Amino acid sequence: MPRLLFIRSHVIIAVLCIVWAISGLAHGEEPTLRELSQTHQSDLLTIASDNEALNFYKKNLDKARNISRHYRNTSRTRPEPVIPHHRITLVANLLASRLAIHIQSAIQEQKTTDIRPFSEQHPAVLKWLKSQPISHTVTKMLDFQKHVATYVFKDTIPSDPIHSSQFDKFATYVDQHYPALTGQGESWVEMLEHGNLSDISQRFSEYWELELSHDPQADTSQANVDNYEHYYVRTRLWPVFKSHLIALTIQADAESIQFAKQSITQITKEEKAHILTKNRARLCGTWHWTVHNHQNHADHKMTVFFGDPAKSPTKQPQPAEMKINGETVYLLWKFPKGFQEDSLLLSQDDKRLEGTFHNTLGPHGSISGKRLSFCEPKPLSRH
Repeated sequence: MPRLLFIRSHVIIAVLCIVWAISGLAHGEEPTLRELSQTHQSDLLTIASDNEALNFYKKNLDKARNISRHYRNTSRTRPEPVIPHHRITLVANLLASRLAIHIQSAIQEQKTTDIRPFSEQHPAVLKWLKSQPISHTVTKMLDFQKHVATYVFKDTIPSDPIHSSQFDKFATYVDQHYPALTGQGESWVEMLEHGNLSDISQRFSEYWELELSHDPQADTSQANVDNYEHYYVRTRLWPVFKSHLIALTIQADAESIQFAKQSITQITKEEKAHILTKNRARLCGTWHWTVHNHQNHADHKMTVFFGDPAKSPTKQPQPAEMKINGETVYLLWKFPKGFQEDSLLLSQDDKRLEGTFHNTLGPHGSISGKRLSFCEPKPLSRH
């Protein structure tokens, strides 16, 4: 018995250390994701398909997240996903985070009956969630929670009285023969993690088989066996299972938020690529430019092409950098002996382009461009 108490004390200390460490990581995350998932929890916890996830994203996250606030004025149309994968992944991990918090709250508030209903009433939600790229810890948490609900809080709870002296003898046997609560091997937690419920019950049956061999009159009825097993599980094993499940929920929540942030990063890259493609489309085509050089007061007329260099009618180089913010256009040209910057303004439905230029060799002046033709820009490569 002292050894068992020693092990349990170390289990509690270890769990508290895990909780402290992972909570620190979780609390350092951007709060916006948690606020959004909490605000829309009722909708989030009903998502059971990719389409429902995309609808949730469009309805609740697209505007609220505001991750494109720096880019919204750079294109006339809102960025649309080329591939919705990252949006689905984002929603799935927000759902995983809320489930972790839901399970954790139910345990900490001792609402043990709340551990069961979600997995039983929303099997389609869990099936969809497990098909998504979520943290392995989330899957472990959901499986462990299912086994806890099935085994620790099963429907049939024996109510026969427990004889303390007999139970102490029963518990001492189990403690001595199976002292490992957590860790690798055949610990109680690992067996429950793998759903080896029959093997767990077999451990308890060993005592009754031994007891019957010593005392043929011993009460080994199924009701009595179940009663002692249930009492041992609820008083000796449930505190350990509970600590392990709480640790899993905290880790699953932290990892899900981290996965969600990674999805946001990918969504942002996708939106930037979309915006850049739209912007290139606004300039793509052939332009007739009249350039006035203030140094020599001379006008130079030329044909300028923006688009796929392979389709260019001339050998003209393409800008090294192109930015469009609303109607304002910035072009950077790089040459062997320097660079040139153009500050321009689109007008007349992108048919006119006017502004100024200056370069590192001294020339500066004005540019007046008139569109001659449109084209489709070269598709951006995807990495």
